[in-house]
Amino acid sequence: MFDLHDNEIISYEVNFRNRSMIIRTSYYDSKIADIYFEGVLAHSFKNEMPYSTILEFKECDINFFTEDYKNLLEDEISLDWTMDYRTIEELKEKLLEDKYRYYTITPSYGLRGWILAKKAEIK
Repeated sequence: MFDLHDNEIISYEVNFRNRSMIIRTSYYDSKIADIYFEGVLAHSFKNEMPYSTILEFKECDINFFTEDYKNLLEDEISLDWTMDYRTIEELKEKLLEDKYRYYTITPSYGLRGWILAKKAEIK
């Protein structure tokens, strides 16, 4: 979907009020590529560190999100994490109905994670 292979993650900013996120990347300090997310519902990053390098950034099926993070989602049911839901299936239906997309960042080094948002665009 998006070719950001070998781009270094320079920074990211989350605007909770506007439900947006920007991830700034560069390709060998020459070409800047910003990933703009709109309608951000949730995100999770691990291994945040300098020189984090993207192996792959892609959009995945929402079904993979609910399967990959089933334990997390079950633990958060009583806390109304991201939205009110009683079952994983109900959450999946709401995510699909509201047109959320599941984006993943796979690193060759450093930061890895996912973002649930309605749209992503690279500029």
